[in-house]
Amino acid sequence: MPEAGRGLSLRLTSHQRAVTAEDGERIEYLFQPSRRHRTRVILSYDGRQDKPVVTVPYRYAGPQMLSDEFVLQRCDEIILQKREYVRWMRAQTHAVLDAAYCIAGGSGYILYRGRKTAVAVDATAKTSYVDVTGDDAVIRLALPQTCSRKEVDRALLALFKVQAKTVLGDLMEAYRGSARHWPASWSLSSARMRWGCCTTRNTIRLCWRLIFLDDAVASYVIAHELAHLEHFNHSKAFWKEVERLCPDWRVQLAKLNAAKVLPELEEVGQ
Repeated sequence: MPEAGRGLSLRLTSHQRAVTAEDGERIEYLFQPSRRHRTRVILSYDGRQDKPVVTVPYRYAGPQMLSDEFVLQRCDEIILQKREYVRWMRAQTHAVLDAAYCIAGGSGYILYRGRKTAVAVDATAKTSYVDVTGDDAVIRLALPQTCSRKEVDRALLALFKVQAKTVLGDLMEAYRGSARHWPASWSLSSARMRWGCCTTRNTIRLCWRLIFLDDAVASYVIAHELAHLEHFNHSKAFWKEVERLCPDWRVQLAKLNAAKVLPELEEVGQ
């Protein structure tokens, strides 16, 4: 039960837990105290460990102090209440893992704009390109048949950055008539921890890796950053603006959180 006090610093560290539902289903999850998150309990999915994660504020502010036992009990309750959501996140993550990256003998597949897309080397091509026929696409790399994995990575990286500039630019333009503020400029980033960022100089940076995810998810990230041009915080007003720009933002954010494992391409010189 809650105990009186000024606040709590959780004595617990990150660890794995399990909870059993009334029907006997056993669900393992990761308990993650966080100094970054001050007020919200967040449910996400770790694709690398294939487990849901419950992130709780490391320090609770307010007139009451919560015992460690109470916090863990609440985390168990969250997992049980959100079982269907956990299953959905697992399915999303496995779909990403299945489509992530497999290249062997000059051909294979990779995740591109949310779809498992074939990759093939083409020794006759002058430049790499995405060959689109109807609903199907093939990524054709201008490489010899005997190319190495490093050469494939470099070719994919160069192509995807070009594609990201075009695709993300088009998705941003779709908001031009509805966004209340417009960036002075935008550019690609190679950040590994952020999908996008907005600066006080009225500029936006978007991670080129968004090209791996479907357009609806990338569009949400853009709406998120455009909303920051009006509200440079995560206040209720900010989220209201996000919802105005992207009504299904909760669905897209959940898909974004589920995409924890993406293709790793070697970024030469970075």
